[in-house]
Amino acid sequence: FATVSQEFFNSTLLQASHVEPAVKHMIIATALLQEAILCTPGQYSTNRWHFGQHYSKAIALLTGQGSNPSVETVLMSCLLFLTCENFQGSSMTGLLHIYSGLKILKDWKASRHQKTIAAGSADDLIQNQIDPIFARLEAQTSVYRSAYNTNHSFYSESPAHLQSIPTVPTLFKSLFLARDSLVEVVQWMFHVLDMDIYVTPDLSAVLQIRALLDGWHLAFKTYTASLGDHDHLELRTASTLEIHYRALSIMLEVSSAKTECIYDTYLSDFRALVQQCEDIIKYRESAPARNWAEYGDRMSLFEFDFGMIAPLFLI
Repeated sequence: FATVSQEFFNSTLLQASHVEPAVKHMIIATALLQEAILCTPGQYSTNRWHFGQHYSKAIALLTGQGSNPSVETVLMSCLLFLTCENFQGSSMTGLLHIYSGLKILKDWKASRHQKTIAAGSADDLIQNQIDPIFARLEAQTSVYRSAYNTNHSFYSESPAHLQSIPTVPTLFKSLFLARDSLVEVVQWMFHVLDMDIYVTPDLSAVLQIRALLDGWHLAFKTYTASLGDHDHLELRTASTLEIHYRALSIMLEVSSAKTECIYDTYLSDFRALVQQCEDIIKYRESAPARNWAEYGDRMSLFEFDFGMIAPLFLI
């Protein structure tokens, strides 16, 4: 859903496949796996066999004797391996690829500490396209952490994209910036709380996150107050961000509770959230978009990773 992800998958990866054989074989393997899922039963085994051939070639190029792939090639391949595991429903194997990528990124950052990164360089690609994608993936993996051993060597101890507590602007110039700021607050919140229902978080940590959320909401309301009745897409997008803010606020407030009965005090909030989610999900444009690029622009502005699934799951 992120704009940077669209650029990475639609352009950067395809360019890389012309010069990096491992990336080329992984793109072909991913396409064959999708074909296997969508094809008729008679074609399934053939597509799966060809998928295995290209998948194996990619692994050999990355790990074989004498191979010395660049960091960006390994990270790009890592995201494609993750895609293949997702296609096959292998969540835990997919998590291993995410944690492997996070570990590589951590080592890369340590080696590039305080070094100037030139635009258009491999380091620039990692910093501005690959790192943000892994940061969003890390935020999503918080859902699975209760089922995964946090002592595993690949487990990330801190958000990949955030080295310290994020700062929230006092004013947003666009909804893109408001959404990206909320993403950082979410990452920090999940990192601090770790979403472990058996551990009561420190009060000072809760207050710190509360201050971040309040600061974000104040800047957000200032921006939305400037929107007019004709800004239909922006107003609908603002509504989705408001839903996520309210759901996160409830999650934070119940994090220190000793009993689940605390949720009863939020019934009116839940009713309002369900109505807001329903309005978003049932919304249809009065006319189709003129081209695919317009759909892409709307999606990148409108959605927030899991869309309405996360707040509805909480409810």
